[in-house]
Amino acid sequence: MFFRKINTLLIIVAAIICSISSVAALAKTPKTITITSPKLTLVLNFDKKASIASMVINGQKVISSTNGIFTSVKIGDSTYSSLHLKAVPSMVKTGNTYNLNDILYGDKNFTITEKWIFTVTNKAIKWTIERTMPGSTKVQEAATPTFNFDSINTWEGAYQGYGGLAWFYLFTQKLCTYGVHTRTSNFWNSKNGNGLQITVEAPGKEVAMKYTRTNDDKLAYSV
Repeated sequence: MFFRKINTLLIIVAAIICSISSVAALAKTPKTITITSPKLTLVLNFDKKASIASMVINGQKVISSTNGIFTSVKIGDSTYSSLHLKAVPSMVKTGNTYNLNDILYGDKNFTITEKWIFTVTNKAIKWTIERTMPGSTKVQEAATPTFNFDSINTWEGAYQGYGGLAWFYLFTQKLCTYGVHTRTSNFWNSKNGNGLQITVEAPGKEVAMKYTRTNDDKLAYSV
């Protein structure tokens, strides 16, 4: 089975928590942090944006864009994201915990506030995203987060938690989109044996996932 080859696990939990078997170290530049394990490396950019700009799995770079992984909220006709911040967030390290505070985005009358917490343990890094909205707001879509893989061919497909399957070779046209209510997505590439499992835990909430072939033939995957 393909999943016997999947050896990288990403778990998204609660407000959002991602669990990765790895250890973290600050990168040389003051506005990035590199999270690494023998099989997976992530680079977090928190200069004028908050995003994971690089993901490498078993030596294969699957995300290499500064817009790689980010959060966003669509309200009416406007979309706000952590790619365009109102201020530079601050990073505070306490023991094995890294807090990225004051992630602020929106417009002049509306500010979304997020806090990203990375907690390093012997077996995992938990990434928690806490989001605060200013009062009751009708939201069309809240991506927590969106992954932009480098190519529609990065993965052959993704098994869904309910037993279904998304085959990306069927995404023959730009903007082809598949959406489904599920808490788990298992990506695989049988040619190189790489895989990525993403599981969401959000007690009391419904979880949906969306896959899109972008205009530049990348794979955009949103929780």
